[in-house]
Amino acid sequence: MPYSDFNTEDFVKDPYFQVWVLQDDPEANSFWELWMELYPEKEKTVSAAIEILLNENVEKELIVPEAQIKEAWEQLNINIQPNVIPISSPSYSGTHPKKPVSWLLVAAAITGILMLTFGFLYFREQHKTVTYTSVNSQVLPITLPDGSAVMLNSNSSLAFKKTWTNQSQREVWLKGEAFFSVTKKPLKGMPTFTVHANKVQVQVLGTQFNVADRASQTQVILNSGKIKLMVNDTRKPTALTMLPGDYVALDKYEEKIIKLKVNPEAFSGWRSQKLVFKNTPLAEIIAQIEQTYGTKIILTDTSLVDRTFTGTFPNNNLPVLLQTLEKAFQLNISQQGQILTFRKI
Repeated sequence: MPYSDFNTEDFVKDPYFQVWVLQDDPEANSFWELWMELYPEKEKTVSAAIEILLNENVEKELIVPEAQIKEAWEQLNINIQPNVIPISSPSYSGTHPKKPVSWLLVAAAITGILMLTFGFLYFREQHKTVTYTSVNSQVLPITLPDGSAVMLNSNSSLAFKKTWTNQSQREVWLKGEAFFSVTKKPLKGMPTFTVHANKVQVQVLGTQFNVADRASQTQVILNSGKIKLMVNDTRKPTALTMLPGDYVALDKYEEKIIKLKVNPEAFSGWRSQKLVFKNTPLAEIIAQIEQTYGTKIILTDTSLVDRTFTGTFPNNNLPVLLQTLEKAFQLNISQQGQILTFRKI
């Protein structure tokens, strides 16, 4: 079936489409961006498929059969072949004078090719996706195309289209944690700003908020302004409106929503490269340590998960934090590579 007949599900399952969305493959980039130029009516379908793939955790290496790539390019070439007008008669036998070459037709053909080439390059630049990734203990500042500012927490990634216009969606895809300060004066006519984090979508106009997409929970804390929160639970999709000081968390295992009133600044210490705990349960402390340092923690006694702790630590000194936790929770903490084991004494 040709790509022009694909629906959203077909694109999501197609290996060559997956390579374009999830990997930096020059050949796939060239093909799909030219294909999109030829089929602009499929933009909504393709955008929906891209959103699904970016929200999935695809770890395997994507391999596309050479035969599929060859067939795709052959089909594309058929659709872009120009209608060539002969510049001399193919039935010339020598008894009649040759028709002169029409240099106007040649110039028109060259102009058409140049326009197609520049159009393709412009389209490719407009639809290019950029991804920022932070490492252990790194806080990465990012400026988005509309001037909005993002602080990306350690071991996190943020993806978005390189260019935003009046017609394009202001969308970003987050894995990990980030603080957003969304501009209150977007370009005229520009749509709502949307953050995709697993099953949660945060829609805003101009505000400041923190989003953390962790292993067990996706959390949103609103500092200022007003946002609309969409939880795409397949059983019961939910829409919430958040006001300053609201904390909403989606438990990924129990699939339940928690909503509380909190001090937002207590959740943003990482922006100044600090870990701030205020009556924080050990389960949440473990999640923050794994997020900040890229470690895996094994807790042998689950009866400790709800015990709380208060304290502030620099995020570049894990040994000091671990020593403090040992005393506070009466633990013995051992480390092997990136795996930490918490055992109750």
